Amino acid sequence: MPVRNIIIQSDSTISIYEQPLQDFQPIVVVTPPAPPVGKYIMLNAIRWNATGLNTLPIDDTSEVTYFVLPVAANGTLLNMSSTLETKFVADVHTKGKKATFSVAGGAQNVADITSAVVNNRTAFINNIASHITLHNYDGVTIDIENTALNPQVITDFFIALRIKLNTIRPNLIIGAYTQPYQLNTVWANIAQAASGIDWLSPMIYDFVYTIPELVTLTKAWLPRVGNDKTKLLCGIAVNYPTGLTTAQFGQVLDIVTVEGWKGVGVWENTLYTQPWLDVRHSKWPIIA
Repeated sequence: MPVRNIIIQSDSTISIYEQPLQDFQPIVVVTPPAPPVGKYIMLNAIRWNATGLNTLPIDDTSEVTYFVLPVAANGTLLNMSSTLETKFVADVHTKGKKATFSVAGGAQNVADITSAVVNNRTAFINNIASHITLHNYDGVTIDIENTALNPQVITDFFIALRIKLNTIRPNLIIGAYTQPYQLNTVWANIAQAASGIDWLSPMIYDFVYTIPELVTLTKAWLPRVGNDKTKLLCGIAVNYPTGLTTAQFGQVLDIVTVEGWKGVGVWENTLYTQPWLDVRHSKWPIIA
């Protein structure tokens, strides 16, 4: 039985011809392999070093967060700089990366951040949303430390923040920096908000640790992100009193890969330099 072939000519005329079945070659559709999925690197960029902001290692990151805007008791963001932040966002976006900013931080007045979250949550969240819109940020990092906040209060804050950011545009980033010792206190209920959080990073580098301890302490937070490994960043520092050597950095990157975690959260841009960048290229040649 012959096979009919139809050819549409360039002048739109149609030609039909018959070909013997034994000469017919079926078309084989080859699906290209999916591109490799890189790990995620979130880097803190410290705002008080303007020179450092001009030399950010953006190519070696997935997301760079402008660190940090303190918060007043009434929920107002402080220490904003239109000049620095406009340039920061433009530089990061030019490289095709995500630009976020962080709020609160380790030096934040505890009474003020507590009041902002407990008594002025709506104003605080609205100010975050307005700041994202003003500078075209891709999201926000919540870095609330040293408080004794009720775990449901901080959880409800994250839920309300996601609802608000979704009214601006979809897929805005919400990241969370956490203190490891607050796992079962302030952050005990955060799994209720995990669906709206893009990443959570326990700051292991805030104290002296061994690599096995780093792994154990990071794993302990998996239930807090609904056991979704792709939401967990291993919080690290390099070139720092409690930071990783190049050998340890390579070891941690391997561990993150094996464990299936999302990636690493790195403190901070003026420390994240050579030869640690060479280790990143060697271990993770492709990043998200």
